[in-house]
Amino acid sequence: FLSILPALVILFCFLGFLAAPNDPEEVVITQSFLAPCAEYPLGTDQYGRCVLSRILYGGYTTLGIVLIVKGGDAHVDGGHLVHAARGVATVVDVHRAVVLL
Repeated sequence: FLSILPALVILFCFLGFLAAPNDPEEVVITQSFLAPCAEYPLGTDQYGRCVLSRILYGGYTTLGIVLIVKGGDAHVDGGHLVHAARGVATVVDVHRAVVLL
């Protein structure tokens, strides 16, 4: 199970925004600091934004930035496939560390 966990985290970050229950930027001050419920599975923050939606969109953005940076590294070094594969391995290692936190 631990060997597929990083792949699941990457898949979750890549496709998770499609499952976001609410708009992550929608501010509803009257619903600030709500406890988890059906509409907001992880509750809301101080501005009434859905915490789950913000996490899902944040993972997608972070994964995109990592892939752009790692892709740029591979391009600068001559575009070697081996270097790009090392970059993907680094991403997997980082996500594994985040999951363990």
